[in-house]
Amino acid sequence: MELSRKIQEVDSCYSMKLSSPQVDQKYPITHAEGVATRFGPAIVVAIRDTPDRILKVFMPRRFYSAFSDEDLEEINSKKSR
Repeated sequence: MELSRKIQEVDSCYSMKLSSPQVDQKYPITHAEGVATRFGPAIVVAIRDTPDRILKVFMPRRFYSAFSDEDLEEINSKKSR
């Protein structure tokens, strides 16, 4: 991935309080990837909070085994971003 794209992705990500997401609201996943952390492997998903805002979320570790490589490819290949 080129450096300018990486910088753009960092600038386009927002933070929010953990209590802020609504329980019954559906947040579309726009990107998902496996990452290595000092605590072990994890899944990071980018969710769309509003039409112009994307949030990155570390999924709880117990969800790592729920996502296969094929699942991640399918999420990342969707055209509805």
